[in-house]
Order: sequence, then structure tokens, then C-alpha cells
Amino acid sequence: AAKLGTRKKDFGVFAVWVSTPAGKFPGALHYGPRFHHKGGVVCEVHCIGLTKNVYRKKITITVVKKLRATKQFSSITKLKKAIALDVKKTAILLSS
Repeated sequence: AAKLGTRKKDFGVFAVWVSTPAGKFPGALHYGPRFHHKGGVVCEVHCIGLTKNVYRKKITITVVKKLRATKQFSSITKLKKAIALDVKKTAILLSS
């Protein structure tokens, strides 16, 4: 499993496994600048198939593969399309 660093070259979108109190799920993780909102560096993960609320719960993330570098999109619509593609790639990668 890979580890995330704190340098810009470490930023990106990753296929990950997320262990939660509700079980283990594949996930698409974004680690890097928040281009379309009020700035800052964030780590956000979309858990595929998770239906329970795990906010404020302890989770463990295992990085499997970097899918792509972070990128600033020209619109929120293009960002949403990229996120959907990242989730699809993650589901395919982690189902095999």
C-alpha cells in the first residue's frame, strides 16, 4: 500500500480501500487543493456502496493506486463528470 505525502507531487486522486465500522468499501480519494471552493488542502473520500453514516467515526484508508494528478476544472459540471469517472475507474480496479 502507498502512503500519501505532504508535497504537491503527492497530491492526486487515488483508488483506496476504506475500513469503517460498517465494513470495508472501495473508495475514490481526492488529496490536494480544493480548487472550486474556499481553498486549502483537503482529503476527501467517496465510499462506493456505503449507505450508513460514518461521519465522526474512525476509518482506515489503504491507498491502492494513484489514478491521476489533481486538476482544476473550468466548471463544476466538468468536475462532477471527472469525479464520476474516477469512481467508475475505482470500482473496476478494485473489483478485479
